[in-house]
Amino acid sequence: NKNDAGEILHDSNKCFLANLGYKSTKETLSAFFSQFGEVDHVKVIYDGNGDSRGFGFLWMKTKEDCIKVAKAAVPNGFTIDGRYGVHLNYHLDKNPKMKHIQHEKNLKAARDAVAHAQQAH
Repeated sequence: NKNDAGEILHDSNKCFLANLGYKSTKETLSAFFSQFGEVDHVKVIYDGNGDSRGFGFLWMKTKEDCIKVAKAAVPNGFTIDGRYGVHLNYHLDKNPKMKHIQHEKNLKAARDAVAHAQQAH
């Protein structure tokens, strides 16, 4: 993967974004995450109709900035573009077993966020 300037993006600076709102764009996400450091690139995943699939990827300029974002995301995620419970997944440990454990934690957190949002209405 490359950023808009054609520079190679490094996986060590990459975060997975889940539960994105349909209004979220590369620009709004970049603006939001810039509070944690320099954003290198944002990629929102779209379906064949051009609608957001609700997830994407964030590359920060440094690994340290990724860690800052990941720590800020715990425990409830972020509210971005009016969407509560946007979660981020960043793996310091590339061990597949740890990825599975983190994924399960993120799924539980996302379910909890949805339940919380439903109770609030």
